[in-house]
Amino acid sequence: RILGQELDRAKEEVIGFAELQKPNPLLLEALHKTRARQVNVKLVGRIPKEGLDEATELSRKGIAVREFDHNLHAYLIDNKKLVMALSDFRDEKPNYHFTIWNRHTHLNDAIKNHFNACWEKGKKI
Repeated sequence: RILGQELDRAKEEVIGFAELQKPNPLLLEALHKTRARQVNVKLVGRIPKEGLDEATELSRKGIAVREFDHNLHAYLIDNKKLVMALSDFRDEKPNYHFTIWNRHTHLNDAIKNHFNACWEKGKKI
């Protein structure tokens, strides 16, 4: 829910290191709403067979998706706010923990550079 609320505030761009193994319905809905507002959304993540349909659907709806295994779950919103999971989303839990870094230029630059490197190496969906 927290991540969905942060995505609702995006105005221009969201880049995400996503875990697309078990897509979360709340997260998917927030991503679709974000893209529907004409926000540029790009995701890179590991996509096993059971996540391929969802990744393909995201791509059909204008969300750029590439497959690359990176072991992160983080979203950089408008190059200003970084929402990063502290919990492992591959395991179902009653609660998940996040950290939110607002306007941390150096950390945002590092995440964006790492995202770009993963994006270039990733397989287009």
